[in-house]
Amino acid sequence: MKKTLFFLLFSLTLSVFAMGQTTEILMRGSDGAVVDTVSNTGTGYVQARVLIPTDLVGIQAVLEKLSGSTQGTVKLFGSIDGTNFTQISSDTLAATDAASQSKIFFVPSPIVPFYRVVFEGAGTHSTVLSAIALSIKK
Repeated sequence: MKKTLFFLLFSLTLSVFAMGQTTEILMRGSDGAVVDTVSNTGTGYVQARVLIPTDLVGIQAVLEKLSGSTQGTVKLFGSIDGTNFTQISSDTLAATDAASQSKIFFVPSPIVPFYRVVFEGAGTHSTVLSAIALSIKK
């Protein structure tokens, strides 16, 4: 009985480790808040640092309309030093006048340590940008 229980627990442990490690990271704005509010033609961002070696990063950007008619573009940027950011994906989210909208960006290897989601507003609106990064190690 003890051998059977030990084997069962050992098998379960191996299957959990085989699935990989997943880490969720809240992205933060320049003031440390988990959201950034963009008004009219302004630009806002949230960013995060991925510290662990990883095989894939998925980043979900979310726009929540507060008022007006949301317009603009959400883009994904990356950086090695955390200061100089370059757009790393041609994929974008063209914001519409929906109450809430989101986009998932996938970043395969090789991966930079810093990610920034930028919302470049247009039109007359007040919109909240937030994002979460998911780091997956296979």
